[in-house]
Formats: sequence, structure tokens, C-alpha cells
Amino acid sequence: MIRWIRIPGLAALTLLVLATAAYAAEAETPDADELAATKAAALADRTEALDALRAMSEFLAGQEHFRFSAEIAWDAVQPKGQMLEFGGSRHITVRRPDRLRVKAQRRDGESQLFRFDGQQISFWVPDEKAYVAIEKPGALDAALDYLVDDLDVPMPMADFVYSDLYAGVADRIVTAMVVDEETIAGTDCLHLGFTMEEADFQLWIASGEQPLPVRLVIDYKNAPGRPQFRAGLSNWSFGIDTPDDLFAFVPPEGAERIPLATAVQNRDEKQQPGGGE
Repeated sequence: MIRWIRIPGLAALTLLVLATAAYAAEAETPDADELAATKAAALADRTEALDALRAMSEFLAGQEHFRFSAEIAWDAVQPKGQMLEFGGSRHITVRRPDRLRVKAQRRDGESQLFRFDGQQISFWVPDEKAYVAIEKPGALDAALDYLVDDLDVPMPMADFVYSDLYAGVADRIVTAMVVDEETIAGTDCLHLGFTMEEADFQLWIASGEQPLPVRLVIDYKNAPGRPQFRAGLSNWSFGIDTPDDLFAFVPPEGAERIPLATAVQNRDEKQQPGGGE
């Protein structure tokens, strides 16, 4: 039980305040050994988190032909400030060093197929019988850089496709920490947290011989409304058959070729209220 005690006189009150302040300073000020131990623990935690991220990156980089799926969701701030969630699925096939296929489906059922065959980037929207085709010969990393950096196409899942994910993000990481050991969908994971200037992200990496990403959360802290992107990754397959025609795009008869800017505008309009995802 807490008792409030009245202390008469200014001198007594002053003594009480000074004594309390001195006690608090003595109790809260860590000594040099405590500071060193805290710093060492934080450094070890950061090293463990970065080592786990590097191990995942190296494992994925060592896979030449692979496929995985992702259930994704993202927040979109509407013109009046309301935050709405959109989402869908992604089925991603990679053949290093210059092949990528992404089948995307929104929650309302509309689909899109992205391909890169080492020569051309293409987006095909079957429901609209429209496609975008961009000549871009070269390796997959360069094609992804072109889409993300030059064309400003949002591709959060591209990080798992790059030949060296760790090299692409390590120098931008401000803080890194191990949050906990957790289980997601029956898979034991190491939960990691990272901060960067432009965004913070969390990553759950499977424990064991295959350090695969299981879940990703990106917090765009500098964007209006601080929206998030979320993805659950599964169905990893390695050493699969990946023939050339899986990545090549031949426009169907009657398909309309449209500029990329038109495709982006159409996508943005569908993220408004009543327009679906």
C-alpha cells in the first residue's frame, strides 16, 4: 500500500527532493562494465541477424532453377486518407542468370503474367487482352534494376530473385536485431528486424539446412499513412525443369500492345474504392 506523507517545511522538502534525485542517479547510471556488456550484446545481436540474412541470400543465390509462391497484401492510402488493404498471390519461377516468370492474381480474380527471357520484359493482362513489351537484353539483375529504379515499378518480391540479396541491402541497413524464435505454419523460424532510412522490414527465416524466407513485412515509414507490405512465402521447389518457352512471350492474336505508363495508370485506378485491388 502506498502512503502519501506530508513533510512540513521547505528545508525538509528540499532534502527529500535532493535525496531522491541522488538515489535515482545512483540507481540508473550504469557502470563501465555494464555499458560494455550492453554494447557487446547489441553488437552480437546485430551480427547474428546479419549473418542469418547473409546465409539466406547465399542459399538462394546458389539455386539456379527454382520456384516459389507468395500470398501478399499491401496497404494503399486513398485520396481522402483512408487506408485500404489489397492483395493476391504470386507464383514465381527463376532460371539464373536471365530468366524470370511471375504469375500474379488479384483477389478479384484478375491475373497478369510477367516474363523476362533475357531479351525482353513483358506484361500480359489476359482479361484486357493487352500487353506491355520492353526490349531489355541482359541479365536478370539488370532487368530488375531497370524496372525498380528507372521505371519505378513496385516489386517487393524481387529481392528474393536477385543474385545477391545481401549485397543489395547490407549497406543500407541502419539497425539489425534478432526478435525471437517463432513458428509460422509449422515451420520453425528466426524472426529478424531491420531498419533503413526509407523503410523498415521484418523477415522470418526457416531454421535448419535450408534458410528460406517464410514471411516478409515491409513498413514504408516515410510514405503517407505509413503503409505496409506483407507476404507469406511457401511451396519452394529447386532443380525444376524450366524450358525456354516458359519465359518467352508471343502476343496472342488480337492482343493490344499498350505503353507501360498506361498499364500503371490502369493499375492505380483499380486501387481506388469500388475498383477492387
